[in-house]
Amino acid sequence: MAKPGIEHPKPERELTDFLSYKIVRLHQVLNNQATTLVDAIAGVSLIQWRVIAMVGSDTARTARELGRKSVIDPAVISRTVRSLESAGIMESSRSDRDKRVLELNLTPSGQEIYQRTFLKIQIRQSALLGALDPSEQDVIFDILDKLEVAADKRTHVA
Repeated sequence: MAKPGIEHPKPERELTDFLSYKIVRLHQVLNNQATTLVDAIAGVSLIQWRVIAMVGSDTARTARELGRKSVIDPAVISRTVRSLESAGIMESSRSDRDKRVLELNLTPSGQEIYQRTFLKIQIRQSALLGALDPSEQDVIFDILDKLEVAADKRTHVA
């Protein structure tokens, strides 16, 4: 409750028009859709799918790379890899060159899940991007890249 005599500045925008609000809201909607999709197609959680996708696409071949290239907490990566191993979807082994490095590979079952699910994810991606014309698609990716860089530079804004 505002105290009498204290003036509170009026924001330039409503809270629901803040960039971070809109991004979080979109993120939540997309996550909910992706969660439903990967569960229906492959019977895996969204975090499991993200690990499968990064390994299956050769984006990450080790647990360390997976941590560097994703926004997934290392402890969550470890638990997820163990659960995928238990399900027969992924295999891990210590690197011959460096025993500290955990190399990750999909099993044949994991490869099948990756191929089947990735196809549906690509269709979903195309449908989402279909709401934009090609020049808008280029612009939005450029903007998102710039915002990510700007956010990283301003992690300690007071």
